[in-house]
Amino acid sequence: MRAPAAPAAMVGVQGMKWTTTLKPEAGSQVAGTASLEAGKEPGTSIATISITGGTPGATYPWHVHQGKCTAGPVFGSGAAYKPVKVGSDGTGKATANINAAPPNSGDFHVNVHASPTDMKTIVSCGELTMAGM
Repeated sequence: MRAPAAPAAMVGVQGMKWTTTLKPEAGSQVAGTASLEAGKEPGTSIATISITGGTPGATYPWHVHQGKCTAGPVFGSGAAYKPVKVGSDGTGKATANINAAPPNSGDFHVNVHASPTDMKTIVSCGELTMAGM
């Protein structure tokens, strides 16, 4: 018996992974890595982030955005992105389960905001590229 065909929205994106290296901005020390890939269910994505150089005990909101490291709409629902909570060593990780299929082309970036009360200040940003490209 043949396996069922992948849904049209997932053709060409299963197994693809977008990655970036986050670089400090606005005089911060926040750096790290982030990725975006297909989720376990069709039409979903998983975004992950790992940061270093954060202020111990701080909380940093983050999102995947369309476009390059400036501005652009959030990819998926902003509510899917739980803030990064930084430990005593200045590191933190977070995962977002997004109800949108991963893109197979275009410009996307990940940015990290200064705090939940200062969303305008970007302390780290990285432009996503398709792994292997």
